[in-house]
Amino acid sequence: DAERAARRSTAYSTQYSQFFDQLGFGRRRGDLDDIEEAFAKRDLSFRVKEDILVIFSVYFEGHVHFEERQREMQDSRFRTFLKTINGTMPWIQGWIQNRMPLPGVFVFIEICLRGIGQVVFQNNPVCGLLILIGLFVQSTRIAIHGLIGLISGTLTAYALGFDKGLKRSGLFGYNSLLCGLAMATFFSVEKHQGYDAAVAIAVIIFSCFSSVLFIFMGKLFVPYKSPPFTLPFNMSVLMYLLATANMSRVNTGSVRVPMLPEYDAEFETTITASAFFAGCIRGVGQIFLADSIASGALVLAGIAVCSRIGATAALGGSALGSAVALASGVPGTAIEGGMYGFNASLTVTAMYMFYTPSRGAFVLATLAGIMTVLGQQSLDTLLEPYGLPFMTLPFCVITLPFVVLQGTTSLLIAVPLSSMTVPEDHLKKVQYLTEGFEFLKEALYPENAKDFRKKFSRSNKLNKSLKRISKILDAEDDKVDEIVEDEA
Repeated sequence: DAERAARRSTAYSTQYSQFFDQLGFGRRRGDLDDIEEAFAKRDLSFRVKEDILVIFSVYFEGHVHFEERQREMQDSRFRTFLKTINGTMPWIQGWIQNRMPLPGVFVFIEICLRGIGQVVFQNNPVCGLLILIGLFVQSTRIAIHGLIGLISGTLTAYALGFDKGLKRSGLFGYNSLLCGLAMATFFSVEKHQGYDAAVAIAVIIFSCFSSVLFIFMGKLFVPYKSPPFTLPFNMSVLMYLLATANMSRVNTGSVRVPMLPEYDAEFETTITASAFFAGCIRGVGQIFLADSIASGALVLAGIAVCSRIGATAALGGSALGSAVALASGVPGTAIEGGMYGFNASLTVTAMYMFYTPSRGAFVLATLAGIMTVLGQQSLDTLLEPYGLPFMTLPFCVITLPFVVLQGTTSLLIAVPLSSMTVPEDHLKKVQYLTEGFEFLKEALYPENAKDFRKKFSRSNKLNKSLKRISKILDAEDDKVDEIVEDEA
């Protein structure tokens, strides 16, 4: 019996490991048809197929349970479309390669759109498209310069042969996009006119340099498990602004009038509720140097397409930053313009990306958001004598220490950079791990099983999963026996 069980185990593990490897390969490549073909070749019943997809759904994101699929068939096409574009859309590049003419061109466009979304930590091309529309609503001139920078930075990554995975995620586009937007914004207040060849050339040069800085700073931060965020953008634009003092052909000048800080200045600090709410929306748009409510709403909508938790964090961070600024007594016009919302918005969103959503992450995000506003006020005072803007430096300076905290506290679950997607996925994976540990504890300490069931709230779901596994094994056991007998 032991020998027969060993043969059965070997046959079973070989057969099913190859089967699941094939499914996983098809899923990673983005070709969902391969999964259907694999099920057909395996000759599994439809019910068994659905049970497998439920139990191993953490590996097959994008497949749904039988009942959910039935509900989707009754859903409107619009709701089905929304579910398709949700998350990071890992299937889209494989679909373009297989279905679109000139796939290289369309993949490059898709990568550039991902780069736009990566400014707010959203690896989603639809998110990038909505944000791009918001930029053109704000200013066609600034948006075009942003596109010039985006394309230049991404092409630099291809020309220098940087990491393929980083390129396909759009990580060489977000700093270069911001370079183009900032340099065009600081050059002129014109929204649809005022193009200058010298500024366009400078955008190309400094956007390319931002891609090199991204790799340089990324390697410096590797031991701390942190990305460089928007530091390459800030360094590149500050270098450009300082260099223009010696350029007679680039008439940028100082962004604001250089002056020493006034500690006894008086200004109006009151603001209406409607103006405060408008400032919260503008704060999200100010991440991309867009101060219109329409642009802020489109940026927020783009984030929501990828992650509802991310959109809530972005808006909540902007509101938190505006509230802290109001409490500290800053001019009401600055709050209404969103100037105290965008850095805090980025910080809070980052906290929910680098840590699994939880009460601990909420506390950390709140503290980080408050400190971002205070850091912004400090940097504003520091840079004012030089006539330089603080841009997103407060976000970078404050967020870095909070991210480096990973692994030093038991109240937070850190998300590795290599497995980062959207907060909803991070939460789902933690739930699966929790159920797995519950199973191990009940298996190791069966005498305390009742206590564990009371302590962990998801044990019922775990028991249902185990029952499904048992049914699948029983249903397929006869087929495995036949294989073993044939081999014998």
